[in-house]
Amino acid sequence: FVQKANRENLRSGTTSVVIMITSTQLLVGWVGDSQAILARNQTHIDIMTPHKPDREDEKKRIEDLGGCVVWFGAWRVNGTLSVSRAIGDATHKPYVSGEPDVKSLPLDGTEDFVIIACDGLWDVIPPWEAVEVVVDYVKDFGIDADATAKHLVTQAVDRGSQDNVSVVIVFFEDGPLVTSCRPPKEEQSAIFPIPIAVSPEAQAILERLDRSVRGAQDSPEPTTETTSNQVKCVT
Repeated sequence: FVQKANRENLRSGTTSVVIMITSTQLLVGWVGDSQAILARNQTHIDIMTPHKPDREDEKKRIEDLGGCVVWFGAWRVNGTLSVSRAIGDATHKPYVSGEPDVKSLPLDGTEDFVIIACDGLWDVIPPWEAVEVVVDYVKDFGIDADATAKHLVTQAVDRGSQDNVSVVIVFFEDGPLVTSCRPPKEEQSAIFPIPIAVSPEAQAILERLDRSVRGAQDSPEPTTETTSNQVKCVT
């Protein structure tokens, strides 16, 4: 890729973060300062450390290669990029590495969701607060990954983020947050054919009405006979 970039004068780059969820573990791989965080029991869990130039191991790697990390509004590699690893950015290799970090985390069933986002979100909303924003939104409006992600983006923009803001949220279907937000078990009756959620007291009333309606439905059909201008029911 570096050869292709040099040949075709490609100068841009990007960061990346990827997660894979299995039945027993969460795996995350990343290059750059895009970040994924885990919410467990409505509390944020750091599962990775973004590639920033001021990270001690990153700073040492860059300096060992002959580069430098300097402050210019933010910590920057050779005074330019504020990220120490990226896909692309061929002119900044090898100081800005394209090698990813990979990490795995066991799952214990208490996981609620994962937030995956670029630095435009994390620059203005810290991980712990992002989790609170998601939890509050879900409790008010229910589980909707797209709508919740858009809400986080709006929050970041309203707080003055000047960078790209891309957000993906993945909810754990059997996690405690999703489970707690599910409506009560739906009940169906002959009177109300559309499933509805009811209290035990209301259910008892419905059951009595159901028995009455079903009993009437099982009775012989009434016949009618017409006399002049009247219709008379005969049982």
